[in-house]
Amino acid sequence: VERFAVCVRDYAVVMLGRSTLDSSFCVAEVQRSAITRRVIAFSTQYRPDGTCELSDMPRFRGEISAVLPLAATPDILQGAASLATLVCTVQVINHVGREWSSADYDSYVSLYLGSQQVAEDPAVIEQWRAEVHEFLRDQVGVLPTEEAAQRMLYGTGDAGRNGCPDIPGLFTNEFLGHTSFASSVVYQSQSVLHWVVLSTDLKPSRNWRPDPIRAHPAELCVEADGTGEWRHCWIRLEPRQVTYVFLDFMERLHQPFHALQRVDYDEEKL
Repeated sequence: VERFAVCVRDYAVVMLGRSTLDSSFCVAEVQRSAITRRVIAFSTQYRPDGTCELSDMPRFRGEISAVLPLAATPDILQGAASLATLVCTVQVINHVGREWSSADYDSYVSLYLGSQQVAEDPAVIEQWRAEVHEFLRDQVGVLPTEEAAQRMLYGTGDAGRNGCPDIPGLFTNEFLGHTSFASSVVYQSQSVLHWVVLSTDLKPSRNWRPDPIRAHPAELCVEADGTGEWRHCWIRLEPRQVTYVFLDFMERLHQPFHALQRVDYDEEKL
């Protein structure tokens, strides 16, 4: 892997970079330091010739297949926390068919193996499942119990419908493992998994579940002591809620952002 993209959802930041190795490394050290990426284009819509819409997209053949995204938190961006060992990034392609569909508008979740965690521990898989479930529910607008989500996660459901092949799910031994990460192909091959799926494949129904709009600078009027004050913020439209992060404009070099706030949608609109 030569190109990376560090994605921080709350700040609408996608930073591109390249990996480099010290020129003094010997051949064995270079081989040990290399990162092998396995890209999976998961789709529920296949054509009669066996090809899928996702792998034929210009974006997939260009930026997606060439760049490994890493979802990071604001703490990591500010240097208050460090990255653990990257195991997998799930990338959901949003706004399919729209001219603004790009890495800035996609949704990401990255799964990491912490320094205190071991691959044989079943609790690691349980934690990753919970993280992906929360990501699908809050950032994509898909319940983990829905058929499309179950097919992507566990390979269950009517796999033969619409000509879809029986693709193993994310949490099977073919990929991240069913009961432990140590039993998975990804662990045994020492690779990083890049799982890519279209939002339209995960949300096939006609119910209103919008794809997220990236965070944009805005101002909110906050009332305190009977008076209103306009405050700078980043605001983001998500499938189930609106999130906003207040920006302390005068002290942004020291404490740039306050806690993330949420305003839920009316569930009847979803």
